Amino acid sequence: MNKMYILFAALVISLLAVGVAQALPAVDWIKINEDNVDFRSNDQSPVTNQFEVQRGDTLTVKVRVKAAALAAGEANPKEHDVEVEAAILGYEYNARAGNRLSDATDLFDMDGGDIVTKTLRLTVPDLADKDRYDLRIRVGSRTGIALEQMVRLNLKGERHDLQIKDVVLSPEDTIQAGRYLIGTVRIKNIGQNTEEGIKIRIEIPALGVAESDYIEELKAEKSVTSEELLLRIPVNAQPGDYNVISSVEFDEGFAAETSESTITVVGSADGVAPSTEKTMVNVGIESQDVAAGASAVYPIVLTNTGSASKTYTVAVSGTAGWATATVQPSNVVTVGAGETSTVSVVLTANSNAAAGEKAFVAEVKSAGKTVQIPLKANVAGSSASGWGSIKSGLEIAVIVLVVLLVIIGLIIGFNRLKGNGEEPEEKTYY
Repeated sequence: MNKMYILFAALVISLLAVGVAQALPAVDWIKINEDNVDFRSNDQSPVTNQFEVQRGDTLTVKVRVKAAALAAGEANPKEHDVEVEAAILGYEYNARAGNRLSDATDLFDMDGGDIVTKTLRLTVPDLADKDRYDLRIRVGSRTGIALEQMVRLNLKGERHDLQIKDVVLSPEDTIQAGRYLIGTVRIKNIGQNTEEGIKIRIEIPALGVAESDYIEELKAEKSVTSEELLLRIPVNAQPGDYNVISSVEFDEGFAAETSESTITVVGSADGVAPSTEKTMVNVGIESQDVAAGASAVYPIVLTNTGSASKTYTVAVSGTAGWATATVQPSNVVTVGAGETSTVSVVLTANSNAAAGEKAFVAEVKSAGKTVQIPLKANVAGSSASGWGSIKSGLEIAVIVLVVLLVIIGLIIGFNRLKGNGEEPEEKTYY
């Protein structure tokens, strides 16, 4: 007798379980971007096919669900508060706000025998690891076990695919006409192949200025930042907002990525009358080779053609991360009327500085006006030691001395020509 009760109870439980399972609509088919895809009910089911996706792809997922058919003489059953969800688990930044890889429908009701198609959308992030994922389609209501079907996704990268991660401008927002805009571009290779001969370019089309740099090689899944690119804003540029276009060309020039930012150009300070008394700024050496850990000297000659003494401040920017710079004998110098003075920018490359051409800027300021002088250093190898290092220092000193003598001689000659009524040619002045 007890056995009969046990068998009866088991039968009732089985019927209830079937009833619960039938309470939810079944998944009839699943489409991704209008392609029919295979799906399975659990991890133990064999994976027959997988759907290939790329980073950045938007997946339009259509799910057709079908409610249980009406049996003869059966009352019309209704299924209330049904929801369909599509989700991808295992993404590194799923927990971050706004990054959850999921989408869900609004609640809806179904009568027995109804067939409904729902559409969901998910975007594959650029930061997702190249791997296999399961797209999980869940059908459920407020209580009870949800029905889950899975579609295997195979996330791959394009053969050639670079992404501009960031563009850094200095100054960031506003720049004065006549000054230099310094820009760097950071890129990441999210493709499958190593890229070679990558061209990076920053330009302001409306002002007709541009500068380019090349990166020899970038392996897959690696990032790199370009050298500093200098763009001189024309002195006659009209105040206003200008688009700065950063571009990356790769795959033998057949592929490109671009990014846009904005810089505001302002004119000279209001109410400052133009002065006829000029300061001549001459640069002895604009570009030099320097070994990692060694130093190079860039002489700057200041000539005050005015009728009163002027004080100048010299500053250096653009060396962060690869070198240090000092101004000798001082970064503040006073030049008498009609006199000439020389300061030297001493650049010392870091011992771990990466090889390659580096750009930096020396700024000469006086009475609210600034002259920017673009300078370059070609960093190569490590510094010499012992007598070789002393010898290199002496050679630089001799070269600097000769350059200074030549510049001073030219200035004296120009002044004499000016005294004879001829206007000298000036390299940089304000």
